[in-house]
Amino acid sequence: MSAEQKPLIVQGDGTIFLEVEHDPDHLCRDSILRFSELIKSPEHVHTYRITPLAIWNAASSRISLDDIMDVLINYSKYSIPPNIEINIRDWYSRYGKVKLVRNWEEPEETDHIDKIPDSIYLVSDDDTLIQELLSRKSIAQYITSQISPSCLELRSIYRGRLKQAMIKIGYPVEDMVGYLPGDPIVFDLRKVTLKGKELSIRPYQKEAMESFMHGNKSGIIVLPSGSGKTVVGMTVMNRIKENTLIITTGTVAVRQWISELFDKTSLSPGTVGEYTGDNKEILPVTVTTYQTLTYSPRKKNADGDGTQDPDS
Repeated sequence: MSAEQKPLIVQGDGTIFLEVEHDPDHLCRDSILRFSELIKSPEHVHTYRITPLAIWNAASSRISLDDIMDVLINYSKYSIPPNIEINIRDWYSRYGKVKLVRNWEEPEETDHIDKIPDSIYLVSDDDTLIQELLSRKSIAQYITSQISPSCLELRSIYRGRLKQAMIKIGYPVEDMVGYLPGDPIVFDLRKVTLKGKELSIRPYQKEAMESFMHGNKSGIIVLPSGSGKTVVGMTVMNRIKENTLIITTGTVAVRQWISELFDKTSLSPGTVGEYTGDNKEILPVTVTTYQTLTYSPRKKNADGDGTQDPDS
């Protein structure tokens, strides 16, 4: 493939332009989606961006640094800006420097555990980094004690907040604590949908599902509009087969999800619930909206001044 026929242009700010006509089989698109974020996808030129979070998600999915650089080099019309390669290597190297574990003496990765312990541990092979973390108020507020030069103790209820704080300072946590198993549900994907269409899982959809599963059953999957993200979600549900909460952007999307679940899986109406302003059903598979989950009525504080109660 000549330079003129290559589909990518990589800019110094991390923006990637993909010329659609030079990627007819979508191999380039599918490759860069593993380590970049889709910004917009008009007809002829799609725009992506390389970000720290996208690189960390790639690292958590076991995509190698060499694979990332090979894709950019092989598909780009021009040389990769030096600062982009430096940034990618730096961001990639930060993933896994800090880990959350259940037992700091013998860390081990697991999918499911019987019980979340009251205390979990933040560990690193870099003692200097541990001291740096302790010096930051955004991190230190969650730390109970320092167990050793390489280990900090925290209460497990702050697990999510600590991970968010770590991302903000540029050190994503590799979470090896594990998750409690959900109640099992029995269902299968249909081979033929209720609408009479054959249900076939595309290779990139299967790859997305496998990446999610290999990421300790957690992570972020980014795919273009119309690529079948709902199907990817259903394949993950089918692999795990446990109670599921699906969060969408609005009531219309909730009902579209429910319709798709009935069309493409053997789930029955008594197992799928809608939790919105109109209906309040909690069933083995519950579909809701961000607004419903985050809504909190204003309460008067102790002084009765009508301000928001911070614990509401």
